[in-house]
Amino acid sequence: MTLLLAILMIGILVIVHEWGHFAASRLLGIPVMEFSMGMGPKLWQKKGKHGTQYTLRLIPFGGYCAYYADEAEDGAGTPRSYYSQKAWKRLVASLMGPVMNFLLAFLVAALFLWIGGVRQPTGYTPYIVEVEGAGPAYFAGLKDGDLIVSINSTNLENRQDDVMSGVIASYGETGEPLQVTVRRGDELLEKSVTPFYDEQLQRYRMGITTGGVYSWETARVSFGESITLAANACWNAGTLILTTLRDLVTTGKGAESAMGPVGTVGAINSQIQTGGAESFFNLLVVLSINLGIFNLLPIPGLDGSKALFLLIEIIRRKPIDPEKEARVHLFGYILLLGLMLFLTFSDVMRLMK
Repeated sequence: MTLLLAILMIGILVIVHEWGHFAASRLLGIPVMEFSMGMGPKLWQKKGKHGTQYTLRLIPFGGYCAYYADEAEDGAGTPRSYYSQKAWKRLVASLMGPVMNFLLAFLVAALFLWIGGVRQPTGYTPYIVEVEGAGPAYFAGLKDGDLIVSINSTNLENRQDDVMSGVIASYGETGEPLQVTVRRGDELLEKSVTPFYDEQLQRYRMGITTGGVYSWETARVSFGESITLAANACWNAGTLILTTLRDLVTTGKGAESAMGPVGTVGAINSQIQTGGAESFFNLLVVLSINLGIFNLLPIPGLDGSKALFLLIEIIRRKPIDPEKEARVHLFGYILLLGLMLFLTFSDVMRLMK
């Protein structure tokens, strides 16, 4: 089921993107030859009243909004051909795919926050991530994963502040052992631990690495608040994605974690299994923003490159040779296909290890 949900998510993102192109084209009077959901062999096809072929295809990844080219059945320069439309209309239609991805992310985030509320931490309980070998905690019998309930008389459950280091330091100076109560499964255990002074860190320690188990509550928000929170969340996600892309281009940082379709579906599947509905909608928001940003990059074959050509056409008031532009985009499609095949191969090899 989670695998199907992962595939469904990718399908939603692509269809919403292509529907943005299609809806803008219809509103602006640009004839659309075919609107396809999916790729590969046809499963179903119907011709609409405006002459558009609506197609459902076998492979749920991808989709497209195809226009009448000058070389199409209507012949060059006919009113239905794509290049007969005004440049500003084609520009709007090109940009509406990414815009719809941004809008989808915003609407999903706003509705999820409004209906489900905002999860806020109410406190945390420290737990032992790792017990250092040959340290006081090790010899006292503490283990990885133990929840630290209290140290001497100081309760550490559901704390709003981190007082553990201070407690260890204050009792360590006396040289007396600490009475550490931990929860291990359903058991409460009490251990005696004498902290030591770490000369390098200049503080008393028990010889453990700690983390925090947070407790949460859900706070309801108004519709207006959900709009603001969703806008901030989308802005932060977009900023993080742009920073990651910048680092990838300038320093190569993150290249080793790049994934193709197989890896992406696997990662989504894993996140849904562990995080449920919340992870599904969070990923939908982030991936939708990611798809929108990626398509705006000036890479041949993507919407950003097409928009750049159209801006040049508007500025110079003269269309660029469609054949030359088509060759540039074809080159980009080949590069993107090669990259996708390479990433897919990497995904499969990663799964086989």
